This record gives sequence, structure tokens and C-alpha cells, in this order.
Amino acid sequence: EHTFALSQVPEDVKLLLHFVSSSGVDLASANAPNAGATFSSTLDVTTAGRYFFSFAPASGTGGAFFSGKRPDRFSTPYSFRID
Repeated sequence: EHTFALSQVPEDVKLLLHFVSSSGVDLASANAPNAGATFSSTLDVTTAGRYFFSFAPASGTGGAFFSGKRPDRFSTPYSFRID
């Protein structure tokens, strides 16, 4: 069992995290409680291999397109740790 923890997140986005196997199977997901919130998720990995993390804005918090000033989510670093 491992814990994936986000410790730095841009303030203008509520994130949805997906943990995906190398074959593209979505193994787990987690939602941040609100915009800019750090959060963690426990992951149970039973087989050695490659796994991927995918982030996306949660529904209703903005997407990949914008006009005017660039949103923080495109220029602020994200920090995470896996234990």
C-alpha cells in the first residue's frame, strides 16, 4: 500500500487524480475537497510494473482553454510525494 500526496497545488483549480496501469486501466481516483487544496490518496499496488498519474480539473473548475491572463494552473508547479 502506498500513499500519493499532493503538497502543492495551484489555487485556482480543484483537481481530480487518476491512477492508471500501463494497460490504461483506471485503478483509483481521488478528488480534492476544494480549489487549491492539497490531498492524499492510498493506492494498493500488488504487481510490479509501470503506473501513471493523471491530473485533470474537476468538473466546473475550468479546463484547458482560457482567454486573457493565464490561469495559475498553467504556470504554478505541482508537488507530490509517493510513500
